[in-house]
Amino acid sequence: MGKLNLNGPVKLTDYILPVLCFIASWAIGGWFYSQMPAEVPVHWGLNGQPDRFGSRFEGAFAVPIILTLLTIMFAFLSRTRAGRLMLACAWITGLFMIAIQYVIGINSLGVGVDVGRFVMLSMAGLFLALGFIVPMMPQNRWGGFRNSYTLSDMRVWQSTNKLGGRMLLLTGLLIIPLAFAPPLVSFVASFVVITVCIVVVPMFHSMKHYRQLKGQH
Repeated sequence: MGKLNLNGPVKLTDYILPVLCFIASWAIGGWFYSQMPAEVPVHWGLNGQPDRFGSRFEGAFAVPIILTLLTIMFAFLSRTRAGRLMLACAWITGLFMIAIQYVIGINSLGVGVDVGRFVMLSMAGLFLALGFIVPMMPQNRWGGFRNSYTLSDMRVWQSTNKLGGRMLLLTGLLIIPLAFAPPLVSFVASFVVITVCIVVVPMFHSMKHYRQLKGQH
């Protein structure tokens, strides 16, 4: 039933969660803006310490502005074949962005939080959520694992995106323990995991499957 629902025509109710994330982000930004000092940390280095400071406006509203642009993009993509799935990605991405906004905000108020670990755990949640959605995406040029092989053959698309969903789930699960490793180890290991699981493995699989299918003819 989940697949049928997500692959059906876009309904007005599908916009509710993305819009709520959009509104929540601006509301949270407004609240933090009223509490923040004039200068706030907006970027952190691998050592977990702030390495760039910005204005109160940047600290409060950078994320809502980015999320606004993403929401517009997803609204546009909702007109494609993968419309409902794109809107699901919109609110999942919105939750991830709000989590980042939250950690920036509370740090500006002096609440000590390990920013790197928080971001890593948020990314793990994002990958886990996408791992359930991506295998359900119909063949399209905007979402899912797209390359010349998957776009040229429906069987390759379905096989690659099914595997890709598993790779996203695996990536999310692997990032959780990596979030508690030393910062440099966490960064390098996460980069390797993401590159191998989300880029290399699906690409190699799609190429191999495509050539196998063509070899049968």
